[in-house]
Amino acid sequence: MEDAPKPYPKPETETLLLNTNLEFNNYIYNFSITDLDNHKLKLLIKEVENDNENKILLIKKKYETKLDFDYLKSSYKYFQMFDNYEEEKIDFVELIKRNGVKIINIDEDELVLCIDLKTMTNNLMNVSLKKVLMSAKETIDFNISELKDKRKIIDELNTEIKIIKDDIKLKDEKIVNLETNINDLKNRIDTLEKKISDYSEVKEKNPNIEKNLNKFIESTNKSNTKILSNSSIFQKSEEIQLLSYSISQDGDVSFKLVYSSKLYGENSQKLKAAYIGVKDILVVVKTKKNRRFGGYAHESFEDNLFEKRDSRAFLFNLDKMKIYKSKGTSHTIWNFNLDSIDFGYGTDLRIYHNFLSNENYTNQTILMILVIMILIMMRKFLH
Repeated sequence: MEDAPKPYPKPETETLLLNTNLEFNNYIYNFSITDLDNHKLKLLIKEVENDNENKILLIKKKYETKLDFDYLKSSYKYFQMFDNYEEEKIDFVELIKRNGVKIINIDEDELVLCIDLKTMTNNLMNVSLKKVLMSAKETIDFNISELKDKRKIIDELNTEIKIIKDDIKLKDEKIVNLETNINDLKNRIDTLEKKISDYSEVKEKNPNIEKNLNKFIESTNKSNTKILSNSSIFQKSEEIQLLSYSISQDGDVSFKLVYSSKLYGENSQKLKAAYIGVKDILVVVKTKKNRRFGGYAHESFEDNLFEKRDSRAFLFNLDKMKIYKSKGTSHTIWNFNLDSIDFGYGTDLRIYHNFLSNENYTNQTILMILVIMILIMMRKFLH
């Protein structure tokens, strides 16, 4: 009895995201980005020439590379803005559509593509594409109906496989998230038990500690309520809670307003005095389009040229109720021109001191800025 023939390996499903033409040294190159079903982007560049006799475009050379989620999320940002491949992919393709690319070098086996980031300090990113061996002449457009029919069947099968894989992956992610939540809960319980133990020791030494603590908590709650009720930026208490638990694991924080553009207008001196040299600063922004966002820094900003690593820093979007944690790299916070508050080398969030009149805010004109100093509760009594 003969063995059944082995099935051919199924090709990757490709979805075209971007297709354009580039010119380099008087040659035309076709550039495309396709989304593969294994959560990778394929960058493909084809050197083409006209075959006037057959009226088609012949492909002379091909260069390609594949970029996975880890590469995309670490290549041009300093904060983890997206949690998954799909969002990171969209951001990367939109960046290229907006700013463009160009070929800067070609040698025997490699083509170097330059992506324009258009930031003040990190303008360009180079990507290397390797030459692909070609077994026969190829054209840009294949019009063979039989091949298309087979491809359609393969695509349908791959779609079904992808749905099954996505379902399995979703269930796996739920299990991982559940385990993570359990571990986080255990850590919070351990932290709380230690605080109770520390508090008991302090209480033995100072019998009035509970009375003083209750006064402090009451004062803190009034302060947080006042900021919420007097600000047109915060709209609900859940927004204060989101920021509180992102700053401190148990959410025990107090907000103290130290600068408001509603009170002081565009006053760079008062703005600098509010945050320079001060740890645990929260900057909240509202634009004329009613978008609300900002950043938190545990480390202090300096009144000179500096850069700092701050693993506890984060950016946030109140409209989406999302937190974007720091990757813990250098330039988490920094100062380049001494005229702005910079998170992530200026590529992630930059707030100019002259925020009301600065011409860089043509699309997102700033309406209001709050600078809030954070006080971690219990610290006053336990240390």
